[in-house]
This record gives sequence, C-alpha cells and structure tokens, in this order.
Amino acid sequence: MTIYKILPDYERYCVFTLPMKDILLALRNKISPTRLMHFYKHNLSLENVWVDISATFESVAGTATTGALPDVTVWIPGTLVFSAHAIEVLPGIENCGELLPVKTLSGRYWILNCMKLVNADEQHSKYITEADQVLDVEVLQFSDEEAKRAGLFKSPFDGCRNVFCSEQWMKAIQHAKLGGLNFSENLAGGLE
Repeated sequence: MTIYKILPDYERYCVFTLPMKDILLALRNKISPTRLMHFYKHNLSLENVWVDISATFESVAGTATTGALPDVTVWIPGTLVFSAHAIEVLPGIENCGELLPVKTLSGRYWILNCMKLVNADEQHSKYITEADQVLDVEVLQFSDEEAKRAGLFKSPFDGCRNVFCSEQWMKAIQHAKLGGLNFSENLAGGLE
C-alpha cells in the first residue's frame, strides 16, 4: 500500500491565512502560549477552548495562482483546512481529529487538528544528524497496517510537521474532485 505526504497546491490555489498571533490572542487565557504555539506537536486538543476566528485566502506571491479557493489545503504543521463541501463529501473526516470552525469571506471552513498518530517503522526510517543533533528526516516509512488503519495521520518521527494519508484517503479526495492538495510519495522531503 502506498502512503502519501499531503502538500498544498499553491500554484493553482490560494493559501489559507490565519496568523498564529490571532490564535494566541483568542486563546491566551485558556492555554499557555508556549503549548499553543506547537499544539500540533503536543497533540493538544483545542476543541473545548476554540472560539470563532476569522481567516482569509490570499494568492501566493511569485506564483501564477488563479485566485481559486481550495476545497482542502494545509495550514500549519499537523493541520488541514476543509470547506463545508469537503466535509460533506468526505464521510468520517471527523474521526481523524477535531474540526475547528473558521469564518472566511467565502463562508465557513474547518481546520482539522489531526489527532491520529502513527509511529514510523524505525528499522526503515532515518534521521539526518550532526553532532548528535537531529536536523531533519532522511527516510520515513510506516507499517502499512497501521497507516491503513489510521487513514489520515501525523507522526512523532518528523515532529508531527506533516499530515500523511493512505491511498484510500487520497483516492477519496480525488474521487470527490476536491482541489487544493498535492500528494507525494516522498514522505521525508520538504515542500516540493
């Protein structure tokens, strides 16, 4: 089974813009800023403290973005953003994490705070290190069984920086003709 890293398609779609400063200000009395800044890494639930927040979509400077709004995109590490239409046509998405509502000029969108974790197959995964410090991930692989069972997930091995999906999830997104994402079999590389 093939596992994919989910990447935004900024060449054809606008970027979802919600500054972390806005989140920090809105939730400052509920969660410490240090934990909130890296909520994705701590697998921190935000559902019970979330407030109505506004975001925008903007073209990416230096690209030929058409101004099209994505149905699904990436926000910050460990998160995806879904339009109301995408939520409707992807049954079970709520089982992959928390859906946090966000207002935009184009209607309601939902941030998926992905809460599913899958550990890397450490026999076949490798870090790039220097002076015993981890710099990045060189090779990343998962157990097919665990990845298939999770469907949509993040991994502590890469610091929960990316969202990964099974082939079944990728096909569901493509079958529903949802735009805004690219899928890469290169699980360890940076943005492509």
